[in-house]
Amino acid sequence: MTFAKFRCSLGLICLCAGLDAQTALEPPQPAPKLYVTDNYGLMLKVPQGLRYCPLPEGWTGSDHGTALFLEAPSGCIPSRAYASSSRPTPEFVPAIYLYYAYNVVEIERGNGQSSPPRTSAEYAQRYCKKPFLPVPPGLTLLGKPALGCRHDDGDRVEISLKAVFDGGESGMDVTLSTTRQRLARDLRVLSSVASEISECQPSWDKKKHERPACPQTGSW
Repeated sequence: MTFAKFRCSLGLICLCAGLDAQTALEPPQPAPKLYVTDNYGLMLKVPQGLRYCPLPEGWTGSDHGTALFLEAPSGCIPSRAYASSSRPTPEFVPAIYLYYAYNVVEIERGNGQSSPPRTSAEYAQRYCKKPFLPVPPGLTLLGKPALGCRHDDGDRVEISLKAVFDGGESGMDVTLSTTRQRLARDLRVLSSVASEISECQPSWDKKKHERPACPQTGSW
């Protein structure tokens, strides 16, 4: 996935939503204290003060994540996207995007062999578009030093932390999209969000894991 496609898929560019004069904006809401996906076995303790755009009533699609806005947008465009990670807004708003999916895209290993990324390092290498800058030091994800990439485009900065989880069955991206002027303070929020992501035991998974059960609250 290219950098441009990644930005579009997460709803960072309002044009991706197909906004027109007939679209009624919805107000952003305070983010709940806990985000849980029982489908993938992840939970996030959400820092205070963040906002989100609820999925529209009657939305049907696929559970792939959410967006946490560091400033409240002027409104939320009802998402027409299939992935829950798309939360379009009329204007650019600094945000942290959580995206996850099954780890199925294979990489070539030579001698006709291929397989999905086996480690977070391989996952980052597979999905970080070159050239890129390293992520700032001190960030952690799933209890380990975070891996990923930084891309600068004029005044905009995107820092994407990447990791595999569930024994390599799934992968996630935690992406900060902000401006150079806000970068120092928004990095602190990214650090807080990434450090509060952990694995949990889905209700459907009967295998024995050393993980707490996923709380009975839904994704949003």
